[in-house]
Amino acid sequence: MKKIILLSALCMALSLTAQERQVSALFTHSTFNIPGDAPYVETYLLIDAWSLEFVPANGKYQATIDLEIVARKVSSKVLGYVNTSYSVDDRSNSTKADSICYVKKYSLNSPAVAKPTDDQFQFLDLQRFSLANGVYVLELTAKDHNTTAKPQTITDTLFVAYPSTTPSISSIQLISSITPTQTVNKLSRGGYDMVPYTNSFVPESMTKLNFYFEIYNINNEIKEGIIATHSYLETMETGRKIGGTDQYMRHKPDTIVAEYNAINISDLPSGNYNLVVEVVNVNNEMLLFRKFPFQRSNPKMDLQLENYSSVEYTDSNFATRITDEKEITYYIKGLWPVANAEERNFITHCNELSLEEKQHFLFMFWAKRSLLDPETEWEKYLLQLKFVEKEFGYGKTPGYNTDRGRVYLQYGPPNYIIDGHHKVSVRNHQTQGQVFYYPYEMWRYDMLPADEPKRMFVFFDEFQAGDYKLLHSNAKGEVQDMLWERRLSRNMLDEYVQGEAGMQFERGY
Repeated sequence: MKKIILLSALCMALSLTAQERQVSALFTHSTFNIPGDAPYVETYLLIDAWSLEFVPANGKYQATIDLEIVARKVSSKVLGYVNTSYSVDDRSNSTKADSICYVKKYSLNSPAVAKPTDDQFQFLDLQRFSLANGVYVLELTAKDHNTTAKPQTITDTLFVAYPSTTPSISSIQLISSITPTQTVNKLSRGGYDMVPYTNSFVPESMTKLNFYFEIYNINNEIKEGIIATHSYLETMETGRKIGGTDQYMRHKPDTIVAEYNAINISDLPSGNYNLVVEVVNVNNEMLLFRKFPFQRSNPKMDLQLENYSSVEYTDSNFATRITDEKEITYYIKGLWPVANAEERNFITHCNELSLEEKQHFLFMFWAKRSLLDPETEWEKYLLQLKFVEKEFGYGKTPGYNTDRGRVYLQYGPPNYIIDGHHKVSVRNHQTQGQVFYYPYEMWRYDMLPADEPKRMFVFFDEFQAGDYKLLHSNAKGEVQDMLWERRLSRNMLDEYVQGEAGMQFERGY
């Protein structure tokens, strides 16, 4: 049997049944804008030639893939139901009813080779087409032309949002290579050919993160003077900035401002990160921002447990005063919500370490965050750790290991809490009669780091055992379930019908 594996913009793998050997490719997309004209989409398909069937062609050998790209506009009512893993035969009726805004069918030939075994290479296909602002389901259907395999489809959700006159920023496109343009082609931008890097997985061999983006209509807000861009890396789990990754560039305001930049990542440990781009004015006030998530693999820089045990210090400090093994292990595990990827690697193995190694780690953890006064930072966090243990811990589950405890420790105390512990019966604002909710809490944060205002978290006690799980949030990087209120209402609400809890979530109170 043969499989087609197509990967979306965040490296989502989808195995699809076909015949004989396996076909694999990476499929990603970016969006850009032409002010005064229309936004457009670029799709990138990077195909592994070795996975295709090569046949004789003009004295050489060549493979062919039959492709179809379809963009379907999605109404807001069915947006939450968009499934990024259904096949072409599994689409729901609601998705079928949406309008098809773009279709292209074509065949793509591989480069010709001398013999069919010379197939150890990849080749790229780039497509570009206009789409109006909106939410779309982007479908790619692929079939090996030289086999009898059935065509298979992968889908992804596509957002196009570029105001006609107010400032906006394009997708961040990672770049594999850049060379001066000799003949203008699809890869040409600003006098250079930029080959897209079509993966969000960044291997050890990549020592620089090269990227490109565009800023639109910034001259409508900043009439004269300059604007600046601030690019940097942050950990995906905590949103903490990685020191030494800052890049700054100055630009004159214009209808389109294009930037190519690079960040050295040779010493970036393995982990999950965001590439962040901010646009600021002369007063350092942020005007726009965009993030690109990626996964880094860098084994040579991965945390070695002995790194902490080899640090020598003789002064008495808060960590050396903690001599109970069980107590310090609890404290170290309680750092998980605010730890980065390399620190979490240590925390995972902390049971295997000596008391001295744990003391070294706890001290260094806070010394990295406040070199002048790590003890004060630790004491602040310890108060929060004790609070979540008292308020959210249950049974043998420590407070920091609960969803509410993790959110509290990671983001701090919420600005407002809606208590739905006893509000299990409400009347829907439409005509569905009595609706019973599971016990729930909604937390509102007026502002989270590098996020938009009024972020909400919904926790619910599905089994009414005191264990409140995170059901839905509109914060970046958190759990999102567009049918959360139906689940909260014990499936009493119809799909996409909003009840009282939904209105609370929108209002924030």
